[in-house]
Amino acid sequence: MRSVSCQQAVLLARELGIATLSDLQAALLHGHLEPGFGNAAGQLAGAAAALSIDTRPTLLGRAYDILTAVRESMAVHCPAFDEITIAGDARRFEPLVRELVLVGRTVDADAALAELAAMGGVDDVLYRAGNRAIISLLRSEIDIRCATPGDRGTVLFMSTGSQEHVGEIARKAPRPGPCASEADVYARVGLPWIPPEVRNGSGEIEAAGRSLLPRLVERADIRGDLHMHSTFSDGQDTLEAMITSAALLGYEYVAITDHSTSAAAS
Repeated sequence: MRSVSCQQAVLLARELGIATLSDLQAALLHGHLEPGFGNAAGQLAGAAAALSIDTRPTLLGRAYDILTAVRESMAVHCPAFDEITIAGDARRFEPLVRELVLVGRTVDADAALAELAAMGGVDDVLYRAGNRAIISLLRSEIDIRCATPGDRGTVLFMSTGSQEHVGEIARKAPRPGPCASEADVYARVGLPWIPPEVRNGSGEIEAAGRSLLPRLVERADIRGDLHMHSTFSDGQDTLEAMITSAALLGYEYVAITDHSTSAAAS
């Protein structure tokens, strides 16, 4: 059963910029489909719920592998982007990533997206409009969003989510202007910068307002590694290379945990 008319479908894509399931869910959550869609909004909500059940997320590790590879390729083949940042669920370190999103900073979105479309390995451009393109690459759909230096903070904030977190901030500043940094986005509503890892819409905004946000573990806090495999089993580096790298990282201790010679991995 069709949920929307052809005219409404065009409105969804061209006017509201809805190209993915996540876009549709956000529009429904924030009431962006009213009043133009009438009863169709309810049908779209049902369709979105059904699609979310059928959509298979990507494991975080795999998502980071894909996004890192695409980012590195863009850095070489798309010079119109001067900075490319992983966004979406992966930036929040969600174990299951629903959509693969990158935000690229550029002063010429048309040129940047043209370079992207011509980049080697791109199987198809599934969607392209304004400052955004969705490409098929590495057997995955990658959502590329362009940001200018003046609005990069706003675009990165909106592209990182979660929907609940973005919605709460938006209600505090219904008509915010573009921000160059995410810190500016939060400053406009009287809050300190909130790390992506806690943007879940589960009390972090209230905690930030009361200066009660937890301090997150950073790379500098890591003093060692207790699970490492060398080329003696299924690792990729020699024992000597691993020890040297650990020393350069300033680690105080490491534990080499190679498999035994009777294990299949050896």
